[in-house]
Amino acid sequence: MTGPLVCVALGIEARALRRGLPSGHDEVIRLGMGPRRAARAAAGLPPDVPLAVTGFAGALDDGLSPGEVLVASEVRYDGQVWPCPSAPLIAGDLVRAGLAVQTGPVVTTRHVVTGGARRRAAREGMRSAAAERTPDRTDGAEKTRTDGAEKTEHADHGEGELARAADMESGPVAAARAGLPFAVVRVVVDTPSRPLLRPATIAHGLAARRVLTRLGPVLARWAAATGTRRVLLGAPTGDMEGDPGTRPTPDLTLLVRPDARPPHPLRSDAHEPGGLHAVGAPEDVALGWLAGARTIRLAGGPPALVSAVLTALEGLGPIVVEKRRASAEAAALPKEAWP
Repeated sequence: MTGPLVCVALGIEARALRRGLPSGHDEVIRLGMGPRRAARAAAGLPPDVPLAVTGFAGALDDGLSPGEVLVASEVRYDGQVWPCPSAPLIAGDLVRAGLAVQTGPVVTTRHVVTGGARRRAAREGMRSAAAERTPDRTDGAEKTRTDGAEKTEHADHGEGELARAADMESGPVAAARAGLPFAVVRVVVDTPSRPLLRPATIAHGLAARRVLTRLGPVLARWAAATGTRRVLLGAPTGDMEGDPGTRPTPDLTLLVRPDARPPHPLRSDAHEPGGLHAVGAPEDVALGWLAGARTIRLAGGPPALVSAVLTALEGLGPIVVEKRRASAEAAALPKEAWP
């Protein structure tokens, strides 16, 4: 994919996005405002391409401020939930671009929510902690992961994470794109304590529009990073078992290390083509590293952190995970890769 397919509701959003997209990446589609228009437009979108929904949104709590970016961890709409696994990757690139960013659930409503309706919308589709748990996906010799944006049903409306922002379009688009790379990136324009139709609304809207323009380069990198890939898991060494002629050659090596904050490149040698980076969390994985990287070696730990990186990668497209073993004579990673 050479550029993102970006959907917005309003003309003012489309113009802001186009100004920020790199030259040649101008696929911005106006859905129209509201879930009905979004559903009709989504039915005619090109198939099998990565798609992001962006534009303005209303915050459902005062933990978000006007002009701040919310990258959806999931979209809730009409009794269903669509995960957005690549959210940490997008959020990390936005932070490195100098923007104020948070991640969290986005709920799609049928009308603009104000007052007490914000609190009710925040509770929409809350899932229990048990339903939120993701199994450890670092075991086994080989697995194919194609979760993408596939939907899950609400477990209940009790314990769980409150939605952070509301929009009126993402839900129907998420439903139409289930299983494909999908992202929602919204810029907050109003909050419970700073609602619409106040004197400050114009200033907040102008600030949000400027932020919206700055999303373009990151969305372009996200689209370029999508695609099917292979992950070689669990071999923290420069060499692998197997004949050199058949041994897979990684395009990128990621060493997962909890203390590796911020991310930094490590020395590469003949055993590490494509570069070697230590990361301490999924958001440390730069989207630019992933463009064209169809085989990735993922090493280090702990397992829960490795699994979180895998989950983020699967948001970019199907991945095949292979558990590898190091040969006895394998050369170790550079010494600076380890604490």
